[in-house]
Amino acid sequence: MKTLVVPEGGELPSDEELDAMAAAEAANQQAAAGAAEAASSQVVEALVEEALAEADEAEAEPPQPEAEQEPEAEPEPEWRADAEAALRDQNR
Repeated sequence: MKTLVVPEGGELPSDEELDAMAAAEAANQQAAAGAAEAASSQVVEALVEEALAEADEAEAEPPQPEAEQEPEAEPEPEWRADAEAALRDQNR
């Protein structure tokens, strides 16, 4: 419930007016809550429909085999070939 601030010399609304104001505020809050619930419900329904459509599309398409490729061997750096040759010469 809101607190009313009455300026100096002002008068408070009657109890009936206060009750009417409180009822109007409660009705506004209920309407806002209902609108938010309806909006979130629509979002959920849209997401469910989208997921079902994607699942139907996935079932309709046969699975595509993935091409198995062996990774290409990287060429050996020249310095490594030179180092291996030097080691072989050293071990002879």
